[in-house]
Amino acid sequence: MKRFLVDLAVWTLKRLGHKLAPIPNELILLVEALLPVILKVEEEHPKESGEYRRHQVYAKGLKLFPNAARDDIGLAIEYGVRKMKGKTTWR
Repeated sequence: MKRFLVDLAVWTLKRLGHKLAPIPNELILLVEALLPVILKVEEEHPKESGEYRRHQVYAKGLKLFPNAARDDIGLAIEYGVRKMKGKTTWR
């Protein structure tokens, strides 16, 4: 039902002339690659602050993907956390 409502909203916005920015495939692949790192950090540091855990994932992401843009790694972390918590509707 939720997916239907999202699809309906997207269709309505397109019909009204709004342009939607798609999520690039490179970013989706980066999210998929960082998801295990996010889960591992969540397991290892459950009582640490979110900022500390994000920094740990960010540092590991920079080491794993040195050619990726820093903004993309940060955005991939945010999308990965949302995906882990089930708050996203894509893939």
